[in-house]
Amino acid sequence: LKRYSNNCKIICDGMKKLGFEQLLSDDLQAPIIITFMQPNNVKFNFDQFYDELSKKNFLIYPGKLTVADTFRIGCIGNLDEKDMHDTIQAVKEVLKKLQIRIK
Repeated sequence: LKRYSNNCKIICDGMKKLGFEQLLSDDLQAPIIITFMQPNNVKFNFDQFYDELSKKNFLIYPGKLTVADTFRIGCIGNLDEKDMHDTIQAVKEVLKKLQIRIK
């Protein structure tokens, strides 16, 4: 639980710094998988974002909500602090490559 909670904090903090918004507030967020709102940016295309992250060996999950466009990032399993920081770096690189500014 301690490792998962730390992983979750790293992902949540890092994604917020990049301008992403979590669906749930930190006090409601479980340290398993985090749902993020897709940015309100005409350049953001989930499939393209997913494909570019996949090319870097990072897999995210499409959102399961019908009321909002979201995607999810898991932070459990055989993942550690370095993996979480590497994920944030990969997201940052993909945003730059796709010329997407969120904040």
